[in-house]
Amino acid sequence: FFMGRHPKAKLIQTTHTGELAIRFGRKAKNMIESSEYERIFPKVALAADSKAAGRWESNHGGEYFAAGVGGAITGRGADLLIIDDPIKNRAEAQSQVSRTHLWDWWRSTARTRLEPGGSIIIVMTRWHEEDLVGQLLAEEDGEFAETWDHIRLPAIAEDEDLYRDVGSALWPDRYD
Repeated sequence: FFMGRHPKAKLIQTTHTGELAIRFGRKAKNMIESSEYERIFPKVALAADSKAAGRWESNHGGEYFAAGVGGAITGRGADLLIIDDPIKNRAEAQSQVSRTHLWDWWRSTARTRLEPGGSIIIVMTRWHEEDLVGQLLAEEDGEFAETWDHIRLPAIAEDEDLYRDVGSALWPDRYD
């Protein structure tokens, strides 16, 4: 959808492993090659020489690049940076060394890839209060103080909201 609306944009997709990021890239690439996508975005297609699942371009010069957290994204810019599940499991989240490594990668590499006016989306399970999202939300006046739209979707509703009763599951068909 983003590429269809912004076919000249640069998008970097990261996740806890390069393999998973490339799998996401393959799904996005396959979607762009579909007839349904062509119907919705008739002027946007893959560049003729785009073959790799984790690195491709649109016919307007937009770019998609997939990498694992800590992977080589230096030298690339991002109009949209997606960080999806940068922590692979609870054990990694409990490790101070892993959390520090992720924070250092965020500060020195990931955040610096953002183009002026660009956006960042972080999707993750909150395994620890001092994980990447926890540290970002705790920043008030620091180097990385930014305004974030924080959307929290608890597995079990904790208090009354517009959509679910207290104690009800977020996705009852899969996890009651």
